[in-house]
Amino acid sequence: MGRCESPVDKMMNSTSVIAAVFAGVSAYISQTGVSLLLKALICTPMTYLAVRLWTTWREQTDEHGGVTLPAHVLLTRFILRKIQKFDPVGHITMHKETTAPMRDGIVLKLTHCYVQGTYHKKLPVVLIRTPYGRGMAKFTAERFADQGYHVLYQDCRGRFGSDGEFFPIVAEQNDGVDTMKWIEQQHFFDGNIVMYGVSYLGIVQYALVDHAPKSFKAMVPALSCSYQYPVMFPHGALHYELIARWLYIVLVVLSDESFFKQMWKRWFTNRVVDRITAHLPIGEADVHIDKSGVNMFREMLEHPREDDIYWVEKKAKLCCLDNCPPTHLIGGWYDIFLREQLRDYEQLQATNRAQPGKGRVSYLTVGPWHHWDIFNYSKTVFLETLKFFNCQVKGMSLPRTEKPVRLMVMGLNRWKDFECWPPASVPVSLYLHPNRLLSTTVPPATSRPDRYTYDPHDPTPTIGGNSFNPTNTGPADNRPLEKRSDVLVYTGELLTESVTVIGNVKAKLYVRSNLQHTDFVARLLDVHPDGKSICICDGMCRITPEHQWEMAEDTLDLVAHGESSDLVHTKLGQQMDGDDSPSTTVSRCPVICIEVDMWSTANVFLAGHRIRLHVTSAAHPRWCRNLGTGEMYSAARGLVANQELFHDESRPSALILPQITYEL
Repeated sequence: MGRCESPVDKMMNSTSVIAAVFAGVSAYISQTGVSLLLKALICTPMTYLAVRLWTTWREQTDEHGGVTLPAHVLLTRFILRKIQKFDPVGHITMHKETTAPMRDGIVLKLTHCYVQGTYHKKLPVVLIRTPYGRGMAKFTAERFADQGYHVLYQDCRGRFGSDGEFFPIVAEQNDGVDTMKWIEQQHFFDGNIVMYGVSYLGIVQYALVDHAPKSFKAMVPALSCSYQYPVMFPHGALHYELIARWLYIVLVVLSDESFFKQMWKRWFTNRVVDRITAHLPIGEADVHIDKSGVNMFREMLEHPREDDIYWVEKKAKLCCLDNCPPTHLIGGWYDIFLREQLRDYEQLQATNRAQPGKGRVSYLTVGPWHHWDIFNYSKTVFLETLKFFNCQVKGMSLPRTEKPVRLMVMGLNRWKDFECWPPASVPVSLYLHPNRLLSTTVPPATSRPDRYTYDPHDPTPTIGGNSFNPTNTGPADNRPLEKRSDVLVYTGELLTESVTVIGNVKAKLYVRSNLQHTDFVARLLDVHPDGKSICICDGMCRITPEHQWEMAEDTLDLVAHGESSDLVHTKLGQQMDGDDSPSTTVSRCPVICIEVDMWSTANVFLAGHRIRLHVTSAAHPRWCRNLGTGEMYSAARGLVANQELFHDESRPSALILPQITYEL
């Protein structure tokens, strides 16, 4: 393919200069002290002229009914290309709208993207299915088309141009399979279909795996996973911020195809999500999205248990991973899907080892990204996908055959290749000590527990991490959290040499609470020489009376401190009152041992840094706060939790790190 700059890009170079002048003048005027009315009188005509300039670019058409993109979309594409440092599209790409019928008579709208002059040429097909509007897929579609593919990007059922009613996941299997069968009947089909997409666009790939035709040759689900229940209820707690923000974006922001109306609604997204996540009772918070409520939100809250038949009916487990075609998983260390995506890869990896003769291949790439880090991950994701597709359907070589796992090792900020996930490591325990220290030595027998009070009406917030909030995610400085009285902070000694941690991080904690329903959150941080306390990964353990009894039976503390199983069972099963109310009594409750899954990472703690651990009882609004009553979604008031964390010789609470002892 030629890499010369197309006439479209040349036109957009001139347009962008004029647009930049308009933007600069408008920005200057907005900073001046002139009245709002005068600003409007000056800026409005300039905006009008800019729009008129863009729309004077006449769309090119071909004999097949395909058209080039309208000028405002071209301008957006041009700006994105400059920001993401993509090479220019070397050919004029055409976009032709069409429809595909489903088995139940519903018709779904899709667009065929191809390089001008290749409409009748048989080429592999890239299928992209999205609930967010086909406009968001145009940029990616052009990149694939320019590399010798036909690209079909489709609105999911009930979204934008497609008929029917939208309910997440439910119809994606049948609609995806029917769309593939429709593609097989097209004149440009060469026998190969591949699928690509990020987030929900990855979910729709998994959805059709079990029933896909043989022409489905490869898939790249990026920042996504195959099992949705643990994403929506991680650690048994509602992924509140994700659900609230996603529903608002899908049902409100993207309810109108107008770009300008969408941008206006996006402006208020954080404000609306804050109102939703602050509302009690939680089960009525959806009124901030729609005054009459949101059915899918209330249905989820009515079925919080993983073993509920509801999740089978809603197809939360999308497929059997053994049926996947060659697959390349791409994720981010700060992505909301990370934990489940790594579990997917471990299963794919096991399948490849168990059935080596079937020719299945799977690859894993994990970068330093969060879910909204689009400008940073787009180019890497596209190039990795393109190389993978070229290998699977065009016979080109892939240089990662020997080591299929590629990880960005944070701290070093370098890509490293591995033979498997997780790579071989040695578990190293850093024990909690008096004076809030971390050490490789076991704490003394005389060490006293640390205490804090958690108030659900002032829940401990989350700063950065694997959050779905684009303005509060990723490797953020957590020093503001460390000033709160409901956060315990334990810090290791100054490192004299680097410590490399790659794999699943855990915390083994001996805790006690006055409440039968409570949470404990553990967070790993990298403390820089300048004092910045950067979050690396975290996790939560939700405790219920049932879980308490199970864990208490295995806790040596009960025997060591002379408490019989009958007494412990009584304490867990009864509701204290009077002077022994849950809000005031903690000493009569049992100490239990919990293990907190803190997700995974690849990070080098450099010499001169320190390793730090946070222990608290909330990460609001990322995970739904625990009100302590057992009535998670119907209660309007919560109970204050008095928490204790033990770290002595018989109850050695510890942070457990998967340390790499060999040189990378």
